[in-house]
Amino acid sequence: MIDFDAVSSDDPYPSTAFPRESLADGTLIEPKSPAVEETPTVTSPRAAVPAEVLSPLASGEKAKARDILAAIRILKEIEHDRRDATQQERKALSRFGGFGAVALSIFPDPVTSTFKDASWQAIGEELKTLLSPEEYDSAKRTTFNAFYTSPTVMSAMHQALGRLGVPGNGIVLEPGCGTGNFMSMGQEGTRFIGVEMDSISGRIARALHPGQDIRIENFRDSKLPEDRLDAVIGNVPFADVKLDYRGQKLSLHDFFFAKSVDTLRPGGVLALVTSHFTLDKQNAAIREYLASKADFVGAIRLPSDAFKREGTAVVTDIVFLRKRPLGEPAKHADADWLGVGQLPVEGAPVAVNRYFLNHPEMVLGEWSRKDTLYGREGYSVTSNGNLAEQLQAAIGRLPEFTPSPAQEEDDASLRRNHSVGGFTPPPPLPHITEGSFFVRPDRVICQILAGQPEPVVYGGNALKASGNLTSKRLAALVELRDIARRVLQSQNEGWPDKDRIDARRELNWAYDRFVGIYGPINKTTFGETADGTVIRRMPNLVKFREDPDAMLVMSLEEYDEATGKAAKSAIMQKDVVGKTPPITHVNSAEEGLLVSLNQRGAVDLPFIGELYGKPRNQVIAELGDLIFPDPEAKAWQTADAYLSGNVRHKLAAAEQAGTAYARNVKALRNVQPEDVLPGDIDANLGAPWIPVSDIQAFAAELFHVAPSSIPVAHLVKDAVWSFEPDYAAKASVAATSEYGSSRANGTWLLELALNMKSPTIYDTVMNGDREDRVVNQEATLSAREKQKQIKEKFRSWVFTDPERTERLVRLYNDTYNNLRPRLFDGSHLDFPGMNQTIHLRPHQNDAVWRCMSSGNTLLAHVVGAGKTYTMAAAGMKMKQAGLRKKTHVRRTQSLAGAVCPRIRPALPQRQVACRRQGGFDARAPQIPHRKDRQRRMGRHRYDAQFF
Repeated sequence: MIDFDAVSSDDPYPSTAFPRESLADGTLIEPKSPAVEETPTVTSPRAAVPAEVLSPLASGEKAKARDILAAIRILKEIEHDRRDATQQERKALSRFGGFGAVALSIFPDPVTSTFKDASWQAIGEELKTLLSPEEYDSAKRTTFNAFYTSPTVMSAMHQALGRLGVPGNGIVLEPGCGTGNFMSMGQEGTRFIGVEMDSISGRIARALHPGQDIRIENFRDSKLPEDRLDAVIGNVPFADVKLDYRGQKLSLHDFFFAKSVDTLRPGGVLALVTSHFTLDKQNAAIREYLASKADFVGAIRLPSDAFKREGTAVVTDIVFLRKRPLGEPAKHADADWLGVGQLPVEGAPVAVNRYFLNHPEMVLGEWSRKDTLYGREGYSVTSNGNLAEQLQAAIGRLPEFTPSPAQEEDDASLRRNHSVGGFTPPPPLPHITEGSFFVRPDRVICQILAGQPEPVVYGGNALKASGNLTSKRLAALVELRDIARRVLQSQNEGWPDKDRIDARRELNWAYDRFVGIYGPINKTTFGETADGTVIRRMPNLVKFREDPDAMLVMSLEEYDEATGKAAKSAIMQKDVVGKTPPITHVNSAEEGLLVSLNQRGAVDLPFIGELYGKPRNQVIAELGDLIFPDPEAKAWQTADAYLSGNVRHKLAAAEQAGTAYARNVKALRNVQPEDVLPGDIDANLGAPWIPVSDIQAFAAELFHVAPSSIPVAHLVKDAVWSFEPDYAAKASVAATSEYGSSRANGTWLLELALNMKSPTIYDTVMNGDREDRVVNQEATLSAREKQKQIKEKFRSWVFTDPERTERLVRLYNDTYNNLRPRLFDGSHLDFPGMNQTIHLRPHQNDAVWRCMSSGNTLLAHVVGAGKTYTMAAAGMKMKQAGLRKKTHVRRTQSLAGAVCPRIRPALPQRQVACRRQGGFDARAPQIPHRKDRQRRMGRHRYDAQFF
């Protein structure tokens, strides 16, 4: 299958500079994280699809479209019925030829959103009704250039595998497998691993080949072993997309070749159909990479019309490689295959691989400049005979191999491992990311910067692993990092004891070698400048501290700066992490609640019911007063959360919600704070909780006027009181004499008191031609004394009336005495991924749970109470529960050096960035690469970042 979009343009690094690809429907493909590799899951061998089930593809465009619709209908039916396809249904499924040949007709034009004509519109709309929106988008996105391979070519390629020594019961990988047509043509007993990105094609492949391992996923992300498979066969995709593979930027089809050849065991064979550009392009980097791993045993150039019936006309090659045992010299069928020469075709020179110039018999047709895919540029190969007979003859010219006894023994061992559960350590997990150092095959040390591998330059020189002291030391640190991650992988994946011990032993050897040559990893020296400033240097970590995993390497030892001695940390001696088995069953609803709070961070009744195996109503009844339904949030909450906070408001809401919340009302009444009595309430003038009506009543009584004579207003938002007294109020005896004076009216003094202001009386005096205002001390003191009397009068008045007292006490308590502190209990938490030698204390667990529940937490703990580990654990748990995407921790610079070395051992599996003192100090713009580090910090998906 030529699936040109089988792999998106996703960048394996979160901050790659590779351009995002725009798909035919305008969708942008976003980057994804790198895949994890594992051993394949291979079931018992099954025979290839019987010949009577196979059916040739239709030749007409409309007929192909109808076959696609029929296959999708059958697929939906058998999936709905949860059954295997019948022989007749499998025959119809096998006629699914992919969307590539009809993509321009069956889908609307991406620009105009119209179909070719009404008949195609009917077919296209029927397709859309058959597929879910996700399936329809996947079909448009991944198969616009998907074309299936000719059965004649597939049959010949399988014949070539046998000639090149692939055993009949071997394990064969088919990348971009489509519906599994190569599997259909395979020998009986062959076991296949098929990888297909398109959901429809992959599910049809599963229906046609129920005994094979069909993976519906991006090939870039597929978990495949290395040096284990017997063969790779298929038709690789081609698109103008760049992917990164082990530090090299490869085109899409080159990526398929590189990853595929690395899965082969020594003696394993690769047979892939690819565009002629793989062999003809001037840049020989991919050919050189393949030549470093495998022997080139031949290639066949097919005529341009080899896939005409399948819907495309393009010059393609079948490339054959045979994996070479490590250390053996290369034995290429023609060493010139790495180069390109000029071939005159109809008077114009074209670039052609030298293998075909030396072996024209492997070109199955005549060179031509007609009907080229790219107009005047390039060439075509016109057929000049029977393709099947020509393929037979070309395959007969390939070298012949037989499986060696060692390979047959390996095959038996592999099958035995699958059958009895033997263990073979999987390949290392990929971890090269933004900022990471790695050593290229040519021993050049590189670093990923802005998504691109760049040679490391230090002191004006490019560093090579075999170079000077700095280069060798950096390469040794990279090796330590990789082995340390391997040790963590062995513990996380639950390897057998022997294999975990072997991984740890290798780490100890590498560490001992490093210390023997360079001294402790964290070796620290101190110096002093002319002005007395102390300079702290760590010479062994020069440059390597920029690696995101530098703290992992630094945590391999516990270094004493005072004595200069280092001791191996726990990871060198025992397991510090482990595979946490998933909880699939609980014995009580209460246990299920704890699991829900730990994993989901909330009360998830369906999840609890699934774990407990009981219906929702029974779970609720059993939990009883441990949970309560919140009538306002429309969600269930734990008792400690619901019966805390503003419990008076919650009580009012529960009472209004009706009898269904009677249990809530009863529980909330029991936790209401005890009322504050009038003697403990400071009811002063200007208190915002006192109603305007009471202030107006007091003013009317104070000045012996009707309430209407002294209207009062209160702007709550701005905390401003205002009076508009009429003449009667201002002229009253109380306002002018008893509670006021001729210079300070009582109504004015009351208004000032409500606004928390004191009166000041000014006199105007003439200073020459200028008027000056001066404070009249006597009048001011008199006015302030009158205001004091007003305030005292109010305090004695406010609680004299029983009805008013009861109302104000209730109002005060409802407004200010309504909170019940929450008691946080984090005893249910566990911390997968944290160093198992570290155990948090109960108060730390409670603090972590408070951070998760409240979001805004002050850890006012004393020195030595464990705030550092609490912060680390809280950040990890909040990210695990989906409450945070990234944790930023800011500490004073004086503590940065002490905090980071403690965080890394506590969280050995997490991506933690700890920047050295001053690295992000805005006051230090002269620090080299400060802005680059800031950008990297923003791009990289660190679990925690310490500033």
